[in-house]
Parts: sequence; C-alpha cells; structure tokens
Amino acid sequence: FQDKGKIPEKEMFRIFNMGVGMVIIVDKFTLNRFGSGLISSRVHKLLKNSVIIGKIVSGKQEVKLI
Repeated sequence: FQDKGKIPEKEMFRIFNMGVGMVIIVDKFTLNRFGSGLISSRVHKLLKNSVIIGKIVSGKQEVKLI
C-alpha cells in the first residue's frame, strides 16, 4: 500500500495497525498463572513471544498513548 500509494510512513502509522498485531486481554489471575498449564497449549504457543503493552485501570475513561 505504502509504495503503490506513495503514502508517507507517518500517515501509514496514523491509518493502519503498524506492528501491534494480535491483542489478547487477560485478567491478572490468568496472567500470573500463565506457566502453570491453565491456558491451553495452543494459546501458550501463541503467547510465548508476547509482551505486555498496557493495562486497564479505573479512571476518567480516556485513552493515553505513551
């Protein structure tokens, strides 16, 4: 898209998901028990290279991008 449309990189990041990929939201209990077999092997395979990108907290119902 970027090459064919001659779209600047900054605009690509504004319009498209440029790298986050799949997002899975889990509660703290599930996250803490991740290695204990409570999550299926298929999900474990998907998550083995995962990173935490944020958290959900009580507040003013606003989104903060850091």
